[in-house]
Amino acid sequence: MCAVAPVLAVLAFLLCSDRAFDEFAGATFKHIGDFFDKFSLSEYINIFTVLIGMYIFGAICASEEPHELRKQKTNFFPPQIVNTMLIMTILLYIFFFVAQINSYVGMIFGKLPDGMTYAEFARSGFFQLCAAACINGALIYFLYTNSNPSQKNKKLPLLSAVLACATLLLVFNSAVKMGMYVNAYGFTEKRFYAIWFMTLLFVLFILSLVKIKKSEFKLSQYGTVISSVFFAILFLINYSYLSENLNVLLGFTK
Repeated sequence: MCAVAPVLAVLAFLLCSDRAFDEFAGATFKHIGDFFDKFSLSEYINIFTVLIGMYIFGAICASEEPHELRKQKTNFFPPQIVNTMLIMTILLYIFFFVAQINSYVGMIFGKLPDGMTYAEFARSGFFQLCAAACINGALIYFLYTNSNPSQKNKKLPLLSAVLACATLLLVFNSAVKMGMYVNAYGFTEKRFYAIWFMTLLFVLFILSLVKIKKSEFKLSQYGTVISSVFFAILFLINYSYLSENLNVLLGFTK
């Protein structure tokens, strides 16, 4: 928990830049606070709960490997820490996506949240969400390269894949918002930059899923080549000229 706390704090701060998540999180923690104001632990402690707690504790301890069979290295994270960090991060994203339900329904019907313009909706937390995606990629890479090789972690590929999929949804969420903005007002140079960056992130996380599925996949090599191609596209295309012509073709006025 201590290892993942700083990462969760940064991610929560970034995700709170989205108004829907900020309001949902605020309301949720207010209800939790109201609950604990009235909560009394003494009401739940009795002979039965103590016995059940002892049984659960004993079952957990019995499931652990004997100490002499563990071969942990001090410079590697054991599976328990790795899995905890990933699970806590995934739970944060589940909380975020639940907060977005109303926004998703609105996006399906092309409706903006109350009191927001297309520009505010598209920009709401865009750079923060992209930063969160980068943190997720770094977290997956860090845990993969620092997990204890002497202890095979069967849950690591699954949890890493779930986090990568959550990141893809995160990028897709921003892309849909940007799509609604472009559909309303047309293209600009900066909007093309945002689309470029989201597309690159999306492709890199698709590659990370391939790497998780096939360990022999050369992610670094393919990622470097694809990133180089994307940067070449970024520098070689005149997006101002492209925006003007596309806006004329699609019937957008300045």
